[in-house]
Amino acid sequence: MPNPIPRHAESRADAAVPLAARFVGAVRDLDATEIQQIRDEITDPDAVMFILAAMVPDDRTPAELLTWLHRPDEYRRLRQNGVTSSVAEALLARPTATNQAA
Repeated sequence: MPNPIPRHAESRADAAVPLAARFVGAVRDLDATEIQQIRDEITDPDAVMFILAAMVPDDRTPAELLTWLHRPDEYRRLRQNGVTSSVAEALLARPTATNQAA
C-alpha cells in the first residue's frame, strides 16, 4: 500500500506530532487555558488535523471513544493509577448501579 502522506508533507506531519500530543493531553485534562495556548501555536492546521485523526483508533465507535467525558474525574483517577486508556474507557462504559436504576 502506498504511503498516504505525500513525500513533501511528511516533514509537516512529523512536526505536528508534538503539538497534537500536547493538544490531546490538554483536552483530556479539560484545561481550557492550555487548549487555547496550543491553538494559538498552530501554524499548520491541516497537518495537526491529519495527525490527530491518525491518532484515533479506527476500531471503536465515537461513543466508545468519548465515554471518558461522562466521568472525567474517574477516568483521570484510573489513568493516574496505571490503567490504560482503553481499559479505563471500558470500565467507565460498564453499567453501574446508578446507571441501571435510571
